[in-house]
Amino acid sequence: MVASFFLIVARLHAAQRRLLASVARTRGPRRITPADLPDLVTFADANGPKSVVEVNPNDLQASLGQNVTWNEITLEMTDEPVTTGIVRKLPW
Repeated sequence: MVASFFLIVARLHAAQRRLLASVARTRGPRRITPADLPDLVTFADANGPKSVVEVNPNDLQASLGQNVTWNEITLEMTDEPVTTGIVRKLPW
């Protein structure tokens, strides 16, 4: 029973590694929907971490203002360096 469990876990880990390797090799833009997005937030005051406001991807205007809409949402893997600098913008 224990050996079967470890065999299943080993197979699962191998499948996860193959999936991650496949995702890492993916190139080109991929269109996604608001339902595919992670949680989105904005800050009423960039200097105040407690001013965080959740953004409803289906009602952007409620959080981000009048006339804010999605045109298109794309995600693309690149070989560019990871963007940094959020600590300078949100130092808290």
